[in-house]
Amino acid sequence: MPIFFGRYVVADEVADKLGQGAYGVVYRALDPKLNRTVAIKVLRADSPANAADSTRFSREAHALASLQHPGVVPVYDFGDEHGVFYLVLAYYPGGSLQTVLRERAASGLGPFSTLETMSLLMPICGGLTAAHALGMIHRDLKPGNILLDREGRPAISDFGLVRLLNEDATAQLTGTGDIMGSPAYMSPEQWQPETRAITERSDLYALGCIVYHLLVGRPPFSGTSPVLQARHLEAPPPRPSELRRDLPRPWDDAVCRLMAKDPADRFATAEAFLSWLKLALADESVELPPPAQPARPAAEPERIDPAQSSLGSAQTVRGSPPAAVVRTPARAPVDGAQTLLASVTTVRSSVPARASGSQMRLLRAAVVAAATAAVAVGGWLLWPRQGGGGAGSGTAAIITSAPQPGVGAPAHVTTNSLGQKFLPVSVAGQDAVDFAVWETRLQDFRAYAEDHAWVDAAAPNLPTLVPFWSGPSFEVTEEHPVVFVSWNDAMAFCRWLTARERKDRLLPETHEYRLPREAEWAAAAGPDPFPWGSAWPPPDASGNFRTQGDWGWDDGFRFTAPVGTYIPNALGIHDLAGNVREWCLELFSPDSEKRVIRGGCYNISDRAQLRTAYRHGEAADSRTAFTGFRIVRAPVAK
Repeated sequence: MPIFFGRYVVADEVADKLGQGAYGVVYRALDPKLNRTVAIKVLRADSPANAADSTRFSREAHALASLQHPGVVPVYDFGDEHGVFYLVLAYYPGGSLQTVLRERAASGLGPFSTLETMSLLMPICGGLTAAHALGMIHRDLKPGNILLDREGRPAISDFGLVRLLNEDATAQLTGTGDIMGSPAYMSPEQWQPETRAITERSDLYALGCIVYHLLVGRPPFSGTSPVLQARHLEAPPPRPSELRRDLPRPWDDAVCRLMAKDPADRFATAEAFLSWLKLALADESVELPPPAQPARPAAEPERIDPAQSSLGSAQTVRGSPPAAVVRTPARAPVDGAQTLLASVTTVRSSVPARASGSQMRLLRAAVVAAATAAVAVGGWLLWPRQGGGGAGSGTAAIITSAPQPGVGAPAHVTTNSLGQKFLPVSVAGQDAVDFAVWETRLQDFRAYAEDHAWVDAAAPNLPTLVPFWSGPSFEVTEEHPVVFVSWNDAMAFCRWLTARERKDRLLPETHEYRLPREAEWAAAAGPDPFPWGSAWPPPDASGNFRTQGDWGWDDGFRFTAPVGTYIPNALGIHDLAGNVREWCLELFSPDSEKRVIRGGCYNISDRAQLRTAYRHGEAADSRTAFTGFRIVRAPVAK
């Protein structure tokens, strides 16, 4: 007999039961409105219906709704049916990683290879990075909470035990003595919650247990709950190579680092571990760096991302390079791999003599990985400032920057009829788009607003533009980003520009201008915690923020700054964290009429809001002094 949760239908309570945990039961269900299979997690009918249970369940729904990442199971809906709480999630037909591990052990297939392990861990680390950037801790990470799609791609599920970092530390919602988590994967601090803080690094400990399980075929510790508690608290982390002699030493080091008893001895973030994975994928002999600290000194080199960095010549999109930037010698175009490998000599000669051997090994690994991927983009050597030092002080780090058209620039930087410049940005499984290098300027928007011959047939009832966009209460020039524009205004601008360039035969009918999708915006911002990299506070000249004096430097602008004033990110794109917030195309959530806004602005210095993963929503007709937009040129959706 079918059972109903809102509009969702569970055809058979027994046959469609997918699993259950301490507080929830999961069913396969049908969404008849969209004709798709979903998973529904409901509060167990036989569990105590107390305030803590419903609060945990509600917490899971809201946490997942704000977390959008391919490495996290998406939430579609939630509600309650006659007092029974339920959560509607994407259905993952591949089952859980725990089931796969059990089946491999039963069939004699043995543990995963290092390549298989890395391919599984990279989306998981990405999902954790996104969650931690929003202040969320999973607290029950284990193979049973990692689901697989039809192609075997993993995603983290079950955020019912999540704890928000910025809430009152006393609001544990666990009850006195109630320890939450799974004993085989719980960190030492989770066994002692009354005396030890639970942080993002607690999830990293669980991640280390999972890495060990994948490589060896069983968890690092086994036994009853008291035995597991003693081993997690006292026993040294086991080395996978003790049971698997073919493993390179860095895997032992990684597991021991992740499972360190003291959280301060673990990786600082999931992103830091993910960075190591990317380098290890290119060269498994690469060594681990010393334990990272949450706030890295400015003189420490930024991580080189082999997927996006290369080592040739380039120039910034606008203006002259800042004083702290040193240009590498120009080179004639040759084979991509040859260019990258030949550039090692140039980069090595620029790195100070005090650079360690491990730094050079990381550099070589990045070059090899980039050459393998046939990436050939120009690069800058950035010298972070120390005190009042200028170029030549500090340690070199590699970032990439977009060349300026007309000055020896490659063809991939393009300019439209308004003088806006674009760089290609790709998202897996989607068509590449041309992404605006900087935010839409006042002069760009003025061309649209003062085109009185334009009739917007797609939105004839669009409210009249508020005049603040052309003259906000603070001083601006035509090169400043436009503000006081709503999502509706930005979309109207895109329709106008599309029609104008099609009429002038500058844009084919197959393409259009529009706001970026969130995935495109995230790809442009890059994989690091912040658009400028991993360092905190932001390095000098990295953007237009608030209270820069607290960081030892000032950007020179109290309000907005002219676009392209500051150093671009690794793809050559400016102001993805500062200057103005930016509208994106999508709804903030399926049940909301608000539209997504990404990036920080000139009035923000909060670390969480400057992170790449930060997002929030506002009404489509909202106009503020903090919000502008940038555009993409993309194929028309089919």
